Amino acid sequence: MTTDEGESKAKEHEILFAETSAKADQNVQNLFRTLAMNLTGNDQSTTVNRGQPKAPVEESRKNNIY
Repeated sequence: MTTDEGESKAKEHEILFAETSAKADQNVQNLFRTLAMNLTGNDQSTTVNRGQPKAPVEESRKNNIY
């Protein structure tokens, strides 16, 4: 799946999108920070560190990841 396909699918389902690589240590810490913020209700982002504008996420879908 390409990044654009993942972002599109996540947007379609109103869930968080995060492109990460544990092997290359890319965006992993940002993902965990974003998840923690979402779990505590302190953040409304739908993307993780891709420079995308933040958009409100429905409360019932906030903790879903695709």
